[in-house]
Amino acid sequence: MDELDKKILRVMQKDCRRSFREISKEVGATPVTVINRVRNMEKAGILKGYCADINYEKLGYGITAIIGVIAEGAGLKRLEEDVSKFDNIKLVYEVTGDTDVVLIGAFRDMKEMQSFVKERLLAKNFVTKTITQVVTNVYKDSPKIDIK
Repeated sequence: MDELDKKILRVMQKDCRRSFREISKEVGATPVTVINRVRNMEKAGILKGYCADINYEKLGYGITAIIGVIAEGAGLKRLEEDVSKFDNIKLVYEVTGDTDVVLIGAFRDMKEMQSFVKERLLAKNFVTKTITQVVTNVYKDSPKIDIK
Protein backbone atom coordinates (compact mmCIF):
# COMPACT_ATOMS: atom_id res chain seq x y z
CA MET A 1 0.00 0.00 0.00
CA ASP A 2 1.66 3.18 -1.15
CA GLU A 3 0.62 6.82 -1.31
CA LEU A 4 -1.17 6.37 -4.66
CA ASP A 5 -3.33 3.59 -3.22
CA LYS A 6 -4.22 5.84 -0.29
CA LYS A 7 -5.11 8.72 -2.64
CA ILE A 8 -7.39 6.40 -4.60
CA LEU A 9 -9.06 5.22 -1.40
CA ARG A 10 -9.61 8.81 -0.21
CA VAL A 11 -11.31 9.71 -3.48
CA MET A 12 -13.44 6.55 -3.38
CA GLN A 13 -14.47 7.26 0.21
CA LYS A 14 -15.94 10.58 -0.89
CA ASP A 15 -17.88 9.12 -3.83
CA CYS A 16 -17.58 5.52 -4.98
CA ARG A 17 -19.72 6.21 -8.03
CA ARG A 18 -16.97 8.15 -9.75
CA SER A 19 -15.50 6.60 -12.86
CA PHE A 20 -11.95 5.31 -12.96
CA ARG A 21 -11.21 8.11 -15.43
CA GLU A 22 -12.41 10.77 -12.95
CA ILE A 23 -10.45 9.16 -10.12
CA SER A 24 -7.32 8.97 -12.27
CA LYS A 25 -7.49 12.70 -13.01
CA GLU A 26 -7.78 13.54 -9.34
CA VAL A 27 -4.92 11.30 -8.19
CA GLY A 28 -2.60 11.97 -11.15
CA ALA A 29 -2.44 8.47 -12.60
CA THR A 30 -3.73 6.77 -15.75
CA PRO A 31 -7.14 5.07 -15.72
CA VAL A 32 -5.45 1.69 -16.30
CA THR A 33 -3.23 2.23 -13.26
CA VAL A 34 -6.25 3.13 -11.12
CA ILE A 35 -8.17 0.08 -12.35
CA ASN A 36 -5.23 -2.20 -11.55
CA ARG A 37 -4.73 -0.64 -8.12
CA VAL A 38 -8.42 -0.98 -7.27
CA ARG A 39 -8.49 -4.62 -8.44
CA ASN A 40 -5.40 -5.37 -6.34
CA MET A 41 -6.98 -3.74 -3.27
CA GLU A 42 -10.12 -5.83 -3.86
CA LYS A 43 -8.06 -9.04 -4.07
CA ALA A 44 -6.14 -8.09 -0.91
CA GLY A 45 -9.42 -7.54 0.96
CA ILE A 46 -8.75 -3.84 1.51
CA LEU A 47 -11.80 -2.92 -0.57
CA LYS A 48 -14.50 -5.24 0.76
CA GLY A 49 -17.36 -3.91 -1.32
CA TYR A 50 -19.31 -0.89 -2.45
CA CYS A 51 -22.52 0.17 -0.80
CA ALA A 52 -24.85 3.12 -0.39
CA ASP A 53 -24.75 5.22 2.78
CA ILE A 54 -28.41 4.93 3.79
CA ASN A 55 -30.29 6.97 6.36
CA TYR A 56 -32.25 4.12 7.98
CA GLU A 57 -34.30 6.48 10.11
CA LYS A 58 -35.86 7.94 6.95
CA LEU A 59 -36.87 4.38 6.00
CA GLY A 60 -38.76 3.89 9.26
CA TYR A 61 -36.00 2.42 11.43
CA GLY A 62 -36.26 5.02 14.20
CA ILE A 63 -34.47 3.05 16.90
CA THR A 64 -30.73 2.42 16.86
CA ALA A 65 -29.65 0.13 19.69
CA ILE A 66 -26.26 -0.82 21.04
CA ILE A 67 -26.64 -4.21 22.66
CA GLY A 68 -23.95 -5.74 24.83
CA VAL A 69 -24.25 -9.51 25.26
CA ILE A 70 -22.65 -11.78 27.83
CA ALA A 71 -22.44 -15.40 26.70
CA GLU A 72 -21.13 -18.56 28.33
CA GLY A 73 -18.24 -20.60 26.94
CA ALA A 74 -18.68 -22.26 23.58
CA GLY A 75 -21.91 -20.38 22.99
CA LEU A 76 -19.96 -17.24 22.09
CA LYS A 77 -19.02 -18.37 18.59
CA ARG A 78 -22.54 -19.65 17.95
CA LEU A 79 -23.99 -16.36 19.16
CA GLU A 80 -21.78 -14.34 16.80
CA GLU A 81 -22.74 -16.54 13.86
CA ASP A 82 -26.47 -16.48 14.72
CA VAL A 83 -26.84 -12.74 15.25
CA SER A 84 -24.83 -11.95 12.11
CA LYS A 85 -27.70 -13.44 10.09
CA PHE A 86 -30.38 -11.06 11.43
CA ASP A 87 -31.36 -8.32 9.02
CA ASN A 88 -31.72 -5.68 11.74
CA ILE A 89 -28.15 -6.12 12.98
CA LYS A 90 -25.63 -3.86 11.23
CA LEU A 91 -22.48 -4.66 13.23
CA VAL A 92 -21.30 -7.55 15.39
CA TYR A 93 -18.13 -7.07 17.41
CA GLU A 94 -16.41 -9.49 19.76
CA VAL A 95 -14.99 -7.21 22.44
CA THR A 96 -13.04 -7.08 25.67
CA GLY A 97 -14.53 -5.68 28.85
CA ASP A 98 -17.81 -6.28 30.65
CA THR A 99 -19.54 -7.89 27.66
CA ASP A 100 -18.45 -10.50 25.14
CA VAL A 101 -20.22 -9.18 22.06
CA VAL A 102 -21.54 -5.77 21.06
CA LEU A 103 -24.29 -5.48 18.45
CA ILE A 104 -25.49 -2.38 16.66
CA GLY A 105 -28.98 -2.74 15.28
CA ALA A 106 -31.67 -0.68 13.61
CA PHE A 107 -35.29 -1.29 14.58
CA ARG A 108 -38.64 0.20 13.57
CA ASP A 109 -39.76 0.72 17.15
CA MET A 110 -39.18 -0.27 20.77
CA LYS A 111 -41.45 -3.30 20.46
CA GLU A 112 -39.38 -4.72 17.59
CA MET A 113 -36.14 -4.09 19.53
CA GLN A 114 -37.48 -5.68 22.73
CA SER A 115 -38.74 -8.66 20.78
CA PHE A 116 -35.28 -9.14 19.26
CA VAL A 117 -33.58 -8.98 22.66
CA LYS A 118 -36.04 -11.31 24.40
CA GLU A 119 -36.77 -13.81 21.62
CA ARG A 120 -33.50 -13.86 19.70
CA LEU A 121 -30.92 -13.27 22.43
CA LEU A 122 -32.18 -14.02 25.92
CA ALA A 123 -33.99 -17.14 24.71
CA LYS A 124 -30.61 -18.75 24.01
CA ASN A 125 -29.46 -20.82 26.99
CA PHE A 126 -25.85 -19.65 26.62
CA VAL A 127 -26.76 -15.93 26.80
CA THR A 128 -26.63 -14.89 30.44
CA LYS A 129 -27.27 -11.16 30.15
CA THR A 130 -27.84 -8.30 27.72
CA ILE A 131 -27.25 -4.60 28.24
CA THR A 132 -29.23 -2.50 25.78
CA GLN A 133 -28.66 1.17 25.11
CA VAL A 134 -30.89 3.18 22.81
CA VAL A 135 -29.23 5.96 20.84
CA THR A 136 -30.91 9.30 21.54
CA ASN A 137 -28.81 11.59 19.30
CA VAL A 138 -26.39 10.86 16.48
CA TYR A 139 -23.47 13.24 16.11
CA LYS A 140 -21.45 11.13 13.69
CA ASP A 141 -22.41 8.01 11.79
CA SER A 142 -19.83 7.29 9.15
CA PRO A 143 -17.90 4.22 8.03
CA LYS A 144 -15.08 6.56 6.95
CA ILE A 145 -11.88 7.49 8.71
CA ASP A 146 -9.08 9.75 7.51
CA ILE A 147 -6.62 7.46 5.73
CA LYS A 148 -3.07 8.58 6.40
